[in-house]
Amino acid sequence: MSQLRFSIVVPSHDRPVELAACLEALASLDFPHDRFEVIVVDDGSQVPVDGVTKDFDGRLRIRVVRRAWGGPAAARNTGVEIASGRYVVFTADDCRPRADWLTVLDARFRVDPDAGVGGRIENRETENMFSTSTDMLLRHMYAHFNTPADHSRFFTPNNLAFPLAEFRAAGGFIDSFVTGEDRELCDRWRMQGRRLLYAPEAVVGHHHPLGFRGFLHLHYRYGRGSFRFRREAARRGSEAARFEPASFYFDLIRFPLITNRGGRGLAMSGLLCLAQMANAVGFLRQALAPSRQ
Repeated sequence: MSQLRFSIVVPSHDRPVELAACLEALASLDFPHDRFEVIVVDDGSQVPVDGVTKDFDGRLRIRVVRRAWGGPAAARNTGVEIASGRYVVFTADDCRPRADWLTVLDARFRVDPDAGVGGRIENRETENMFSTSTDMLLRHMYAHFNTPADHSRFFTPNNLAFPLAEFRAAGGFIDSFVTGEDRELCDRWRMQGRRLLYAPEAVVGHHHPLGFRGFLHLHYRYGRGSFRFRREAARRGSEAARFEPASFYFDLIRFPLITNRGGRGLAMSGLLCLAQMANAVGFLRQALAPSRQ
């Protein structure tokens, strides 16, 4: 175990089909399989994930830890508790890393061994307008927060890696956060004098189909997480507590119109307007009830 380079933490809650696809992608990585482990954190699934993970015995060095549901932030921290690699890498059960994923991250860490590294997330639900609109929001945020790439500010834990000892010293994710935990961690990491780097060549495919109600609920939850994140950032005197300039939001709404022609672009621009409205409602709801999730 002392020779392990990476510990990959995958939280999962009631998505056995997605988890199996994720593990299949991890089993297909071109990085030496004796140099990484996979830790699946069963976050209170109704049916334990063992029925899925047992199919990968012998193909992956895989460990499973089961806990009562606590949300993805708490689940990731549970995985980190038993991790043994030099670096901890986070992804999600609805993600499928590209075969060279760890090889690319390994090359980055050999140059910058103490930095946090975030990779690119590619939407695989390209025919789903709700998923595609949400992906456009993420792409817009990455362009805004991660330029220049060697002074990045925000990544999601679908594709994010840290040196394990430094991650533990930084305090990990805040368990009670259901959304917004990624922005909070990234900001705290930087406030401690640590660096974040963007490695767009480290690619993970994201398979997250959304319907209309799920789309609105997701962005509502993002709004609640945004309030909690900004409150924590304000407590430590971080500039991240401030809202982005108006141009950020105008450019977000324009983004689909630039990248898509005709009605599709208009529809996705409209969906992003709805997403921001749902986000604002969630933010205000959390502001009025700050003790609640």
